[in-house]
Amino acid sequence: MLYLILQIKQIKMWLFNKNYFKLWYFKKWNIFWQVSKIIRQKEDNLSKNIQFFNQALHIIFKLPKGAKVLDVWCWVGNWLKLIHKYRPDIQLYWVDIWDVEEFLPKYINFTKVSGDNLPFEDNYFDYVTCFHVLEHILTPQNFVKEFFRVLKPWWYCYIETPHIVRLFFPDKWNFYNDYTHIKPYPVSWLIRLIKDYNFNYIKWWKARRNYFVSFVLILLSPIIFLKAVIWLDRWAFYTLLDFIFWWSCFVIWQKTNLKS
Repeated sequence: MLYLILQIKQIKMWLFNKNYFKLWYFKKWNIFWQVSKIIRQKEDNLSKNIQFFNQALHIIFKLPKGAKVLDVWCWVGNWLKLIHKYRPDIQLYWVDIWDVEEFLPKYINFTKVSGDNLPFEDNYFDYVTCFHVLEHILTPQNFVKEFFRVLKPWWYCYIETPHIVRLFFPDKWNFYNDYTHIKPYPVSWLIRLIKDYNFNYIKWWKARRNYFVSFVLILLSPIIFLKAVIWLDRWAFYTLLDFIFWWSCFVIWQKTNLKS
């Protein structure tokens, strides 16, 4: 009985306290993101056999033993650390314009250089990835040309950028909240960028932060929307939209013998 009373009290606070959603998010050590992180780890595990959950990671399981993977501007290296977790046999390379080498594990080969001037020989890598970089670049075609040059024939490149829907979000959710952003990309722009260089794109789509959490939030969206309307709680409302709508778009392409 006591447990039931506490649960009713919790639901009452969530529905009728204007700031509860925000307090729950900040005060309890980001419990929402912690749960989301755990679920995302489960989705990553499934991506070995099911491409849907993590398109970029799915290709990692297809690479030959000892393959070379390059990531351009990997921020804090989380992507390469994830690769190493599943495929410790793969040789990992990272290029960035910032001095970040001291923060990296020894298994990552770091070079301080821009992605449009890669210091590697032709046909060197089995897989090239580039997450959320092109939106900061005035001439993304120069990056793509370099990706094509260093990639081995018939292997893959994964490019991901923020989706153009971010333009319609307010405040900190907006695409231009980051002053270094130049332009967002719809999927069609990425496809056009690839096609202009005669690359064989094999897949394109849009991605959410977390598919299972997004599905749950969609089910709860009428309640959250009602709360947002009653209490004018836009923080809860736009956090909901942040998960439900597409966060990014990506394209996977394969290098062929065609020349740009």
